[in-house]
Amino acid sequence: MRQPRKTLPRQPPPRNSWRCHAVSCPTWPVLWVESTAPGRSRPRQQSWPNRLRLSTPAVQPRRPSMPQRRLGRSGLLVDFINPVKRALQEGQVAWGVALPDCSDILAKLSVDTGPEFLWIDLEHRAYGPNEVRWVPIICRQADVSPMIRVPGLDSNWIKKALDIGASTIMVPQIDTAEQAKLAVEYCKYPPEGSRGVSPLWPMMMNVDWSDYLPVANSETAVIVQIESPEGLDNIDEIAAVEGVDIVFAGPQDIAASMGVIGQPRHPDVVEILNGFPERVAQYGKPAGITDVGFEHAARWRDVGYRFINIGTIAHLGLDGATDAFERLRSGQGG
Repeated sequence: MRQPRKTLPRQPPPRNSWRCHAVSCPTWPVLWVESTAPGRSRPRQQSWPNRLRLSTPAVQPRRPSMPQRRLGRSGLLVDFINPVKRALQEGQVAWGVALPDCSDILAKLSVDTGPEFLWIDLEHRAYGPNEVRWVPIICRQADVSPMIRVPGLDSNWIKKALDIGASTIMVPQIDTAEQAKLAVEYCKYPPEGSRGVSPLWPMMMNVDWSDYLPVANSETAVIVQIESPEGLDNIDEIAAVEGVDIVFAGPQDIAASMGVIGQPRHPDVVEILNGFPERVAQYGKPAGITDVGFEHAARWRDVGYRFINIGTIAHLGLDGATDAFERLRSGQGG
């Protein structure tokens, strides 16, 4: 006859035991550990983005410095110093890569290469704020500025981009100083602007509004993009607008407007681009540009541009982008 199975008495957990928990999020699974030792109270339950922030290894930026973070009212170590503004204030170039497609994983891989900003393009891509709503949070966790280019000078698009977490906004097709003033107005809360108050990203990161709202205007960087003959004619008035942080040259559209569409390296286009930084510098504004690869980025840096996108990890590869940033910051040329 089969013997009944012996049942051992249940033993109490050892004093220093730990319990593991796994949660899922839109980007990757997260594991955190909680003590079950006697006398230790169960930690306060937190929403998953806060667990993610506190449980995953911090991204080690390859930039020269990281700011000291302060304990906010929400109990998190936070700062609202825009990495783009910080680099420019320190006399450095703000380097960036673009998001190659709407993907949280691609965003994470991109920010790990060490840029100051991640270019999230809502002008020429088929997606909108809903599809990329987690990308700015991934950027902020890595101390990278989420830079969203909106489709145009539209207060609703700008508001949504800021509400999901953008700290840098690029507005394309700016032709006049009046348009530049509107771009600044739409990006700022009253009294400096007319942005409506209901940011979403602080809730997703367990950041208290009382920490963010007082510094939101100073954190936000406003970029106006000049892409037409009219914009080039009015560049002095545009660059002089208070609240514009960067004046950006659009090589492809400038080439198209000059009758050499698809030829941003045409000598006539290059001549205009070479003189662009000097024209805006007299108003205390840095110039921005986009290109692909180390050699071109180094050349634009030497011309005088201070906000430069070097392509995507699809163009450069992870190691290629990382190496390019390190070489560019060391002052190497093309």
